[in-house]
Amino acid sequence: MTGIAVGLNNQLNGPYSMANATPPVGSVGMGVGVPGGQQSGGYGGLAGASFWLQIGGALVGAVGTYYQAKARQSELKSQALSMDFEASMAAINARQIESDVQSILDQGQQQIAHQGLQYAQVRAADRVSTAGRGVVVGTGSSADVQRSIDYAETQDRLTISANATRAAGNRRAQAVDMRSRGMLAGVSADNLRGSARSINPGLAAGTSLLGDSGKIAGTAVYNRRYRR
Repeated sequence: MTGIAVGLNNQLNGPYSMANATPPVGSVGMGVGVPGGQQSGGYGGLAGASFWLQIGGALVGAVGTYYQAKARQSELKSQALSMDFEASMAAINARQIESDVQSILDQGQQQIAHQGLQYAQVRAADRVSTAGRGVVVGTGSSADVQRSIDYAETQDRLTISANATRAAGNRRAQAVDMRSRGMLAGVSADNLRGSARSINPGLAAGTSLLGDSGKIAGTAVYNRRYRR
């Protein structure tokens, strides 16, 4: 019996006893498995890096949105200034055309006056010639000649007046067209300035950041749940 007791004691306390047994690698019985701990720590590092990258990307996107809105605002203001310049030039051209209209009418009146002087000379020369021939002026063929001169003078006067009126009318139409263009350019300039005022770069950046904050919050909640 003594020999059997000694043998059992050696087996229980020997090098192969349960007290000296080495737990297998990767055991999770007591939460001391090395590979499992390394995997959890590695994922936590990657998740944290991904979280901060998302925040950085959101900030970069917000800054880009801000300057994009600012550039659009500047572009609209520049276009408004161009429309203002076009409206100013149209007004100047319209005034110049109106001045041309008056000049055309004045030239027509001058041509009629000059033409009247020429016909008066012709009429006087005919009378001298008629009297030199011993014919009474205003009778017979002399009267016919005078009526022909009067008719020709009237026709030339009407032609000159019609041409001047037509040319003046065409120029007035151009002046009206210029004024219309100027008005439209002014309206466009006001609309462009209104569009520029409606753009808020700060609000655009905030909206972009708010849109990304949902994704960032979702990532944070997921990482927290995984760590638990």
